[in-house]
Amino acid sequence: MATVNKIYTTIFLLWLGLAAQIMTYASNYKFESINDLQGISIRKVYSICKDNDGFIWASTKSGVLRLTQDEYRIYELPFQTVNFITVKLVFENNILWAYSNNGQLFRYDPIKDKFLFVFNLSESAKNQYINVGAMLVDNSEACWMATSFGLYKYFNGEFQLFEDKQNNISSLCWYDDDTFFAVSNEEIALIDTKTQSRKLLFQHPGKKEINTNSLYYDKTSEVLWLGSQSDGLLFYSIQSNEIKHFAPKDFPQQPVKVIEPIDEQTLLAGVDGQGIWEIDRKNLKIKHVYKEDNDNSASLRGNGVYDIFFDKENERVWVGTYSAGISYFDMAPPLIEQITHQPNQENSLKNNEVNEAIEDKNGNLWLATNNGISQWKRNENRWKHFYANNQDQAQVFLTIHEDNQGKIWAGSYASGLHIIDRETGKELAHYAKNIPGSPIDVKFVYDIFTDSKGEIWICGINSEVVRYSPTENKFTKYSQQPVSMITEYSDSIMLLACSYGLVQLNKNTSAYKILIDKHIVEDILPLNDNIWVATSGEGLLRYNMINNNLEKFTTKNGLPSNYINSLASSSNYLWLGTESGLCRFDPRQKSAVVFSSIEPLSSSSFNNHAYLHLRDGRLAFGSNNGLIIFNPQTISEKQNSGKIFIQDFSILGRSLRDISSFKLKQPINNIEHFKLKHNQNSLTFEILPVGTIKDAKFSWKIDDSNEWSTPSKQRHITFNNLPHRDYTLKIKMLDNSLSYVVDERTVYFTIAAPFWASWWFLIIVFTTLFILIYSLFWYYINKLKQQHAEEKIRYFTNTAHDIRTSLTLIKAPVDELKNETNLSARGKQFLKLASEQTNRLSNVITQLMDFQKADIGKEKLIMKMTDVVELVKYRTEMVEPLCKTKNIKLIFKTNTNHYETAIDDIQFEKVIDNLISNAIKYSRENSTVYISLECKNTEWNLVVKDEGIGISKADQKRLFKEFYRGENAVNSKVVGSGVGLLLSKNIVLLHGGNITFNSEENKGSEFLITIPHQKMSDIKAEQTSENERTNNKTTLENTYNDLVADEKEESKQKILLVEDNEELLQFLCLIFGDEYEIYIAFNGSEGWEQTQKHLPDLIVSDVMMPEMDGFEFCKLVKSTWETSHIPVILLSALNENAKQLQGLGLGADDYITKPFDANILKHKIHNLIQSRKAYYEKALQKIKEYPQEQLLANPMNDKFLKQMVDVVKENMANTQFGKVEFASALCVSPSLLYKKTKAIAGLSPVDFIKSVRLDHSIQLLQNKEYTIAEISELCGFSNQSYFSAVFKKKFGKTPSEYYDTTNDR
Repeated sequence: MATVNKIYTTIFLLWLGLAAQIMTYASNYKFESINDLQGISIRKVYSICKDNDGFIWASTKSGVLRLTQDEYRIYELPFQTVNFITVKLVFENNILWAYSNNGQLFRYDPIKDKFLFVFNLSESAKNQYINVGAMLVDNSEACWMATSFGLYKYFNGEFQLFEDKQNNISSLCWYDDDTFFAVSNEEIALIDTKTQSRKLLFQHPGKKEINTNSLYYDKTSEVLWLGSQSDGLLFYSIQSNEIKHFAPKDFPQQPVKVIEPIDEQTLLAGVDGQGIWEIDRKNLKIKHVYKEDNDNSASLRGNGVYDIFFDKENERVWVGTYSAGISYFDMAPPLIEQITHQPNQENSLKNNEVNEAIEDKNGNLWLATNNGISQWKRNENRWKHFYANNQDQAQVFLTIHEDNQGKIWAGSYASGLHIIDRETGKELAHYAKNIPGSPIDVKFVYDIFTDSKGEIWICGINSEVVRYSPTENKFTKYSQQPVSMITEYSDSIMLLACSYGLVQLNKNTSAYKILIDKHIVEDILPLNDNIWVATSGEGLLRYNMINNNLEKFTTKNGLPSNYINSLASSSNYLWLGTESGLCRFDPRQKSAVVFSSIEPLSSSSFNNHAYLHLRDGRLAFGSNNGLIIFNPQTISEKQNSGKIFIQDFSILGRSLRDISSFKLKQPINNIEHFKLKHNQNSLTFEILPVGTIKDAKFSWKIDDSNEWSTPSKQRHITFNNLPHRDYTLKIKMLDNSLSYVVDERTVYFTIAAPFWASWWFLIIVFTTLFILIYSLFWYYINKLKQQHAEEKIRYFTNTAHDIRTSLTLIKAPVDELKNETNLSARGKQFLKLASEQTNRLSNVITQLMDFQKADIGKEKLIMKMTDVVELVKYRTEMVEPLCKTKNIKLIFKTNTNHYETAIDDIQFEKVIDNLISNAIKYSRENSTVYISLECKNTEWNLVVKDEGIGISKADQKRLFKEFYRGENAVNSKVVGSGVGLLLSKNIVLLHGGNITFNSEENKGSEFLITIPHQKMSDIKAEQTSENERTNNKTTLENTYNDLVADEKEESKQKILLVEDNEELLQFLCLIFGDEYEIYIAFNGSEGWEQTQKHLPDLIVSDVMMPEMDGFEFCKLVKSTWETSHIPVILLSALNENAKQLQGLGLGADDYITKPFDANILKHKIHNLIQSRKAYYEKALQKIKEYPQEQLLANPMNDKFLKQMVDVVKENMANTQFGKVEFASALCVSPSLLYKKTKAIAGLSPVDFIKSVRLDHSIQLLQNKEYTIAEISELCGFSNQSYFSAVFKKKFGKTPSEYYDTTNDR
């Protein structure tokens, strides 16, 4: 028995020791996991550091993690080989380095915002087994690497093995600025980076080896702490030159990965698999041990601690673990007490959703939760639970209350009201809707309240408002209201928080009065005559009971949310529990303070009317994260530290780093002034809060003239289409409550003006505009002049046309009279004189028309090689008779007998004639006119000189103006038009030449023409014009030959005359009326109607007519299938080749210029009609030889002719095939068929069929395969004798004679 007692005693003592040790090593800090806060999944973290910008960097298996309080980024490392195990970081001299255990070195480039590969030690050293354990960077930016094969130095792209010693260096640590510890398994040495020397400090005795993972040097005590792989924690004293183990019995003998000091007395040692050990380095004691506890969410995450980094600036400790990523804890003592549920711990709060809490008279806390009621005896730290996990009834309790008798009243959701004995916890009563005998009909109880008279009020949803009097033990019921909370304003007035507003209830009269309508009210706090109202979505309201004034406070006033659930008052402040944390509101300043730096207060959502004033002066609020308790007198918002960091600057969606034109020389965050082009005016700044500030808000403005933007969490500042100028962007970072500014920053940027906004460009633009306006004005003036000239020319053209028409009426009768035989000699003389004057007047009109063409630039030269010597000589001889009449001597000289050049000979004749005729007209009698022609290789010159009246100096300036004649010329009474010289000048200019003159009044004039020598090969365009003229001429001839006369069955053929001049029309009717049947029309429209009505055999039409001119009329006739066969002759006063070619191109069969000879017109009409039959024979023969070739000029006629031949051939042997069947096969009427066959072939349909059949019989006779009788039948002749008769009529021989002739051959 004694032995058993000893055993029990021993076990009890061990338990006490273990309990004491556990109590000694208990955790005082709350760890926050980055995985939970940032929503990421990082497991293996090897190293942690902080840069000068305030970013926390951590190396992980998946890359390098960069952290701020609420933002993270992962940077990939450009590995050459991926067979690495760990990656560690070093931040020195404002440079962030990353290195892997297999020797790959990387450097972070803040300008490009990425890591760059530097070099691979294993590859450079040609040792794939090398392992890098640690690295230091000295002041010269040389990298010192501790490896399994010695100490290596890398500097400026070169590396070297220090002292050529390949011992295993495991750890490095700085001794001072220039010297560091190098620890191997056997020794501890000091390396001087400046002198490149090594000093041995300690060597392990014997063959003992200690493999170290981490080092820390305490300069004050001159002690080097060593974290070993398997020997626990050791320390080496430089003074005593000895190594000792720290707490060998208590400290785990597992790998110590990191040693980090957090103050002058305390070290944190990270042990792989054993968490964090807090060590008193002065007294060499273990203060605390931090390990992972699955039942405690505030414990360390992961026991495999690989690195610890202490952020002195923010008093925050960062921990990197092997299995749970990165976490941190703040060293500042907690300002709040948070009561939460501990998983698998019965002695804790049952559920974190605390809907209401009370402190009973014994000082115990009662908490209504979503899983029953929890009682916490704080003195004993003992928890007791009621109605938890209740399956029979609802387990959600919304309100809890203690009456004056010490009973606990608890209102539930859906199970009514429970009354509990405070001491025993026994249920004393249960009132609910479905319970028999229940004095009240309640189910959903939201609030229980005791008024100033000790009466208890019970309210909820879908139930009556109930008042209970303990003295009378009586329940009084009021009408049903949707009430979530009730409180007292006065002895007779109760205030109700309803789902539709704030309602007043009079106790005495039971009357309701709505004070605030259309608001969802969550909580009410009466303070004197002001009623503070918490609403859902409308913020905080203040209602005055005296004047009924209503005032609203929202997030614009600094509230964290407009959804407020609970209200409490303490120390002249209102404390508001909202959906987005707790805040303190100052009613006097109307401002709010949000405790964004205190985690539970800023991250919790507080429940309706869930607050409690504790007797010790503290406040307790129920939230979704348990019960939060704090002292309102001492709690204050910690001034968050942080700064604004410009992460990126984008132009038109592209980062500045990706735009090659920007050659960045410093990180974007360091650029104070951005200079941009004019088209880079849509920009975005990406900003980040760096530091411990959480949920920071930003506000900005451009220039001082603009207002600050509304603070928000937006991290991108975007501007679009900014005009060019200088800008100043000011940015403010505020805390979440907007109570103070954490940091301010100013950024300058300039958008350069585009070149078109520069002063020199504006000058160019204005100058160009001036020139353009002036040019347009000049063009407008010239256009007016041109229009005036065109109208003038049009007038001359119309006048010339009328004159030509009148001349035709004069010339034609005169020519007819000349043929009369009974005229006297005197009459013939008069007729001759009239004919000559008519021709002379016609020439004048022709000259006017030539002038018109040259004036409007429509004259086209038709060039050909011409002997100009012969041409000038000929034109000179032509005027010799005129010279003799005035007794003028004409002298012509030339330097050569022959000179060919390319000119338009017809046009140039006009130039020569004008100059010579002018010289003769204005010369005095018995004077001399000199004509000189000088021909050179490159040019030829023509000089015409007279001894006439000359030209005055005043007239010389206007000599080449249209219709201008010199004053002395007018006075000389010499007839002239004033257009000859202008026409000559225009023709010379068209030839590329020049005309000049020299004249003196009363002494004579000299005109000089200079023309460049040209060959036809030099002027292909002109040759093309000549070819066109030739081709058109050929086409015209073909047209004449293609169309044959129409022999009518009637005695007369039909001619349609279309002319707008009535006299000329009468004359044409007179001369053609005896031979033809005449139809007339006065314009093209009438002519077309007559053509469709009568289908004439030939049309004679004028060109210039109203409504529809001759060209359009001709085109319409030739393009219509029913009329395309009718020959058309055009009459016009326009005698230029271009107009003739236009008419012929439209299908006209001939073109005659007015005035015309009536006999010539008669012959042309006769020839057109008579030539049809002969041409048909040729066409029919060509159809046999070239069936695909177009034979007739008009494609419609050509197609119809071939169609007729094909139809006859298809019915060759059909003896019944006649004109009716022929017309039916061609889908035309017999009468139209007759007209078209007569017009096209000059034959009737029957004769056409007969002609084709006879031609076919010739082929059969030549083949000699059939007899004459058989050939007669094959060709559709039913009677052989008839066949012989028609054969002989056409060919002059009978078929037999023709057959014999072929045999003789």
